[in-house]
Amino acid sequence: MKNFIYQKINSKKFFGFTSIFFILITIFLVISIVHINLTSVDSNEISHERGTYKLISPILDCQAVNSGDESVVNSNDVKNTISLLKEKYNLQEMAVYFRDLNDGPWVGVKEHEFFEPASLLKLPLLISFLSYSEDFPDVFKKKIVVTEANQVNALEKNISSSQSLDVGKEYTLEQVAESMILHSDNVAFNILSKEVPNSYVNDVFSSIGVSFSQSGSDLTLSVKDYASFFRVLFNASYLTRKDSEKALDLLARADYKDGLVAGVPKGVVVAHKFGERSFQDPTLGQNVTIGEKQFHDCGIIYYPERPYILCVMTRGFNMVDQQKSIKDISAFFYNKINDLHN
Repeated sequence: MKNFIYQKINSKKFFGFTSIFFILITIFLVISIVHINLTSVDSNEISHERGTYKLISPILDCQAVNSGDESVVNSNDVKNTISLLKEKYNLQEMAVYFRDLNDGPWVGVKEHEFFEPASLLKLPLLISFLSYSEDFPDVFKKKIVVTEANQVNALEKNISSSQSLDVGKEYTLEQVAESMILHSDNVAFNILSKEVPNSYVNDVFSSIGVSFSQSGSDLTLSVKDYASFFRVLFNASYLTRKDSEKALDLLARADYKDGLVAGVPKGVVVAHKFGERSFQDPTLGQNVTIGEKQFHDCGIIYYPERPYILCVMTRGFNMVDQQKSIKDISAFFYNKINDLHN
């Protein structure tokens, strides 16, 4: 009996020591793997999770990156191209921000200059609405009847869609949000801006770190700051992955197909938002000229295996020419990226 007990005690000791040994080995391996992963990420590398989503790529790891990486797009080439386009289309100004979404290097020209965002503000409102719906899912199904009051202060558009919300008809807030993005519907914007609590809108700007200048009712943004909205959607770092994908899907199906979209080959997915503003009254806007027009287009161009953000804002006096200038700068960047892969 004593021998049997002694054997059991020895057996327990053996298994105890064995367990401790394997635990120590496991801890050592985990530390080694983590160390290898951390040291393998250089200063210009961002690690993304690859999954079943088509338009987002959640970040797993990110290190600091530098601007103006000549291996992506030469900043002098960008500046020279912008100078030529300003002269060709008689632009007062063109600001450009480009960011490679695979490894982070960016190039900017006048990237901190402020412009009137106009319809570009529909994107942060969409993000705010989706954030609100994450807390209150039933808000998607809330129904609203469009009234003439919803049309008050809805600015006239030079670029209009054949589809918009009709007065007297009932829509869910989800349909309202879709119309706001797909058709750049100002009536939908008016409705949704009243339905989403200001705290959610404010949180989008503050949490993402988008700075703006405001004088009275006028709000201005820079191309670099505005591009942040697309970056957090692509990385799914503010909304859930499902809602980030939903937002980019809407932006990719927008009616407007000139500007950025016209500068890339047919079939290339572009998730984007444009904005336009005309100034006929000197009291409107900050530091603008009577008759001045601003036209902007910002988004993600999904070049195969190398998506990138391109945000362009312009000032001029001919909105058609301003759209052409954005088409040309979009083609310039696409061809530069294409040259790297061919």
